[in-house]
Amino acid sequence: MLITDLWANQPGKFFCISTKDGADRWKDHFFTPDEFGTIRQFLKDNSDKNIYFCPHGFNRRVRQKGEAVIPNLLYADLDFADPKGFKPKPTIVIESSPGRFVGIWILKGKPPEDWEALNRRLTYHVGADHGGWDLTQVLRFPGTKNYKYSSQPKVRVLWDDGKEYLVSSI
Repeated sequence: MLITDLWANQPGKFFCISTKDGADRWKDHFFTPDEFGTIRQFLKDNSDKNIYFCPHGFNRRVRQKGEAVIPNLLYADLDFADPKGFKPKPTIVIESSPGRFVGIWILKGKPPEDWEALNRRLTYHVGADHGGWDLTQVLRFPGTKNYKYSSQPKVRVLWDDGKEYLVSSI
């Protein structure tokens, strides 16, 4: 599964999947790497909800900036920005609904100490949602439905080419 494969290469003890029900109630659910095998069933059990994930790990079972572990990736909620022509091209692109995207850039080596500043610069550079770069950001989980729309489109991966970037090339 793409998300657990992504998490397996990220530092952190706990990884967050968030759900949002029809009454707009949010709930964060945390999984350790040893629990990744239970996520498929979790997704099935919550298939009537909007499902999101944090791309990085946490030190504790709370989705707060102070508990976030700096990841070796960058991400942006691209909204309507078309990722096909981006430089640098995202390693992974998820279509969260028709014509709306999320980009993830996998980094080589040690994550930068100024991670938030770098992720924010990348977000602004590609013309993404200016609020979609922080360490508590959640992104739609691939393979689930997006209930925000009456057509309930399926969230899907457009590409995952495995490309990794040196921080200096971003």
